[in-house]
Amino acid sequence: MAIVNWKTPEDAIKLVVFLGPTNWVRDLIRGYAIVEKILCNLLREVDLSKTYRKAVYRRIMAGHKLKERWKEEHAKTFLEPKEIITSGFAWASLR
Repeated sequence: MAIVNWKTPEDAIKLVVFLGPTNWVRDLIRGYAIVEKILCNLLREVDLSKTYRKAVYRRIMAGHKLKERWKEEHAKTFLEPKEIITSGFAWASLR
């Protein structure tokens, strides 16, 4: 399954791409908002003060590297949805 092999996101655009599929099951995962908030806080640091065309948006997001911002709490919350989605027990509680 592709989600199992999903690598840790290196930049903001890859994090957004990961959050997309996990949002499909958000209603089935109790406590998902907490996990999403921890990961989305990394995206709030991106300077998107005005509206951009798609290509510019993607370039800005790809340029926002997460390596030095990525902490242990992010790694843990990145793994939790993957484990629940792939286990088949998406209705389980994350927290």
